[in-house]
This record gives sequence, structure tokens and C-alpha cells, in this order.
Amino acid sequence: MKRLIEALLFVGLALGLHVLVAMRGPDDGGTEAAGAGGEAMVSLAAASASVETMVDSWDAPRPPIQSSVTPTVAPRVSQQVPLALPRLDLPPQRALTGVALPLGTPAEQSPPEFDRSTPKPVEPEPTLETSAIADHSSPRPMRRPIDLAQRQRRDSQSEPKSQQPAKTESTASAAVQKQRAAGAGGSAQAGAAGSAQVKSLGAAREAQLMSVWGGQIRARIESKKRFPKGARGNGRVVVRISVTTTGRITGARIARASSNPLYNQEAIAAVSRADRVPRAPKELTGSSYDFNLPMDFSR
Repeated sequence: MKRLIEALLFVGLALGLHVLVAMRGPDDGGTEAAGAGGEAMVSLAAASASVETMVDSWDAPRPPIQSSVTPTVAPRVSQQVPLALPRLDLPPQRALTGVALPLGTPAEQSPPEFDRSTPKPVEPEPTLETSAIADHSSPRPMRRPIDLAQRQRRDSQSEPKSQQPAKTESTASAAVQKQRAAGAGGSAQAGAAGSAQVKSLGAAREAQLMSVWGGQIRARIESKKRFPKGARGNGRVVVRISVTTTGRITGARIARASSNPLYNQEAIAAVSRADRVPRAPKELTGSSYDFNLPMDFSR
């Protein structure tokens, strides 16, 4: 703006000078000398007071132009308080403790046979019960066994009651008292004296031993279980295994299959990886025993 005013002022002055020169017109007698001593062609005169005032107003510093733009304030975002989720009181899970394998060189035996074929999923049926295979030299009558999972739950309840029958049977099978026989004719002849001890294992005591041994076998196989890749959801497989008293698995098959074949294959693979399990208690004298082992898969 200042430059525009200055340009208009100078243009006006130039036009004024031209008008003054034109009004004077040409002089036939030549150009008059002007200025000091008559040497200059043009005489310069001082500007008027109005012109000086105008020039001073142009040269005066102008105040800075204040911007009328109002700054925009960002809206405040309300902080959302996270909702407190309800806590679920879940029962503590009991960790399965590993069982140390017995040291020593096992006798050469035939390798166990594992049924790796995946059976078709069947409808839920009652869990097969645990049974003991008695030795051929001393056949025993078949009993009604209890499933491994149920036997572990009843172990703590039946232990105080099972001690009394076992104590009674051991008392009844104590040593036989000495027998004496007197001869005829007044001659006393002492007969041969002897003692006999009969070992017997009650059903309650055997059930307790089977429960403890079965828990050790289950812990050993559970430590070898892995969650199969690509499997989804939960599943349960019941595997029937045959174990000798030395802790060798001689056979395994699926007693109750899961709807997911990956769980069935992993259950057999876990038994195969376990190979050997803890030995049986000394009171169990059978050649081999069968167990129903439930295996749960969840993620």
C-alpha cells in the first residue's frame, strides 16, 4: 500500500512538472539559466508544508495488523473407565507329579503291540471296568472291578474302612498252634509240632493297591501327552492298556474314541512314548493287569 501511494505521488509530481513546462511554452530567446550562478537549467524549490506532512505520514511506522483468526480448541476426549470384570473362583488344579522310572536292565521281552487304527466314533457307553488277569498257576474267580477314575475318588473314603477287614484276615491266618498226641499204655509220645502261615489279600486291600498303582501309571502317561496340531475344541479318549507287574506296557487300544481322530491318535502315541511305567506293589501277584485310562484334551 505504501509503495502504491509513493508511485501515485511521484507520478503526480512528474505530471505537474510537465504541465508547468507546457504552460510556459517555448521561448525563442533560448532557455533561461536558473539556479545559483545561472549554471543550472532547472530551479529546485522547497516543498510546501502540506506535502511535507503527507510525506511524514507515509514514512511513519504503521502498527502491526492483528489477526482476527480465533484459534480452534480441540474437543476434550472423556477418559473411559475400564469396566471391572467379575472374578471367577475356580478350584485349584492338582498338578500331576512325575514318577521316576525304575533303574535296572529289564529282561528281554517281546515288544508291545499298539493298535494304531482309528476306530469310528461311537455313542457314549459305560466305561469299561478295571480287571486283573490272574496267574495261570493260581486261577482266581472273576470280580467286579471299579473304573480307575472312580477308584481314585473312592480311595480316600475306603482307606479307613479297608484296614479293619485286612487286620481281621491277617489274624485269622496266623500260625497254627502246636498239636500234641499222647500214645496208649501210659507212654506219652509227643507228636510233631509245626506252624503254618497262609497269606491272603482282601478285596479292599487289592482295590486300594490298584488305585495307587493306577494313579502312578496315569501320571506317567499324562506327562508324555501332547496337544495335537490342528485340533480344536475339547475331547476325551479312554485307552485300555495292559501292564505287567514289572511296569512294561504290553498292549494298548482305544476303549472309547473321541469324535476327533487327532485325539485318538495322540492318545495311542502318548502310551507308546511312555513305554515303561512304575512297577506294581509287591502284594499284587498277577502276571498283568488291565486299566482304563481316560485322557482329556482341551485348549
